[in-house]
Amino acid sequence: MHKILTSLTALMILLSVSAQSPFPEPAEVEKFYNTKTLVVLENTMFSTYNAFIKKAMAEYWDITPFEFISVKDFNVKREDPAYSFLVLIETKFDKDKSGS
Repeated sequence: MHKILTSLTALMILLSVSAQSPFPEPAEVEKFYNTKTLVVLENTMFSTYNAFIKKAMAEYWDITPFEFISVKDFNVKREDPAYSFLVLIETKFDKDKSGS
């Protein structure tokens, strides 16, 4: 009985660890520190997101240099490895019954 309980506990731990998001490699983190972060603003004129992200970046972001860009600029610069991006993404999961 003790072996079964130990095996089940080990299996549960392995499953929970494998379900986590992948962590970046040290080289990826170092690469990020050497980029300029481009913050993509929404296209709407009265976006509350734009106002909040501008304030938050000015107050709290000190990891990399940053700049605000439009979606149009993002589509041009997104392949350039000299940049990292903060982009607001709306997503919906197929199996999410809550609709949130």
